[in-house]
Amino acid sequence: MRRSEKLNSVPGRAGKRLKGVRRRATPRGGNATPKGEASAEHILDCAIDLLGARGYGGLSISAICARAGVAPTSVYWHFGSKAGLLAAMIERALIRDLDFYRTRVDAQPNLSSQLDSYLSAVAEGIRAGRTSAAVVFAALGEAASQAPEIVPVLAQARRREARLIAEGFARAANIKGGELFARLVSAFVAQASLSFRQTGDEDALHETLHALRQLVMLTAGASNRDIGQSAAFQRELHKFGFDVDLPPLEEGASS
Repeated sequence: MRRSEKLNSVPGRAGKRLKGVRRRATPRGGNATPKGEASAEHILDCAIDLLGARGYGGLSISAICARAGVAPTSVYWHFGSKAGLLAAMIERALIRDLDFYRTRVDAQPNLSSQLDSYLSAVAEGIRAGRTSAAVVFAALGEAASQAPEIVPVLAQARRREARLIAEGFARAANIKGGELFARLVSAFVAQASLSFRQTGDEDALHETLHALRQLVMLTAGASNRDIGQSAAFQRELHKFGFDVDLPPLEEGASS
């Protein structure tokens, strides 16, 4: 897959390109050049990092251009408008997250170690000031009243992110139909990241991610009989302060 294609669709079963993206994949009358593709990705990365640092209020075209070292015409050539840029930023943030987490999680043999690797990667990114997709969503969500044109694009992107997270948990723990659960995971990560940026409080970061680990493990144990009855899960329950076994939900039962 060419990089220009990768920017327009999230890998895996992420679905179609986000509606509202008006990014030119190739120059007029010609093929995309590596230099042009690299320029578009560079602009997106600078815009994402600027959004994370200054919020939507600091995300002007002039500020993006100053950070990326490009002229405004480059932004409009690649993305057509600021709305097109915002939509492409969301896709780029999702791609960066997928690349960042998959390399750390996929090689792990079981849910517990996958979860530990995932949360370690989350904490690593938060401490490094990395602007994750969850942070992008939170910042744009706060600005939706100022830029109503991004609301449908943001809503579609949130659904896609939830679907990707849910598919990951379905593979790891056979949690079915977990898009609402996935939204909770995303909310935890966004809260942990935004709070740490404001306070730098390591204890609060640890507590938030520990609570997220509890949420995932308890949901997995309640949703999957094999996990819920395993000795490893029972040990996890005791770590969380439970002294009795919790029977897993019957398949198809609702909580």
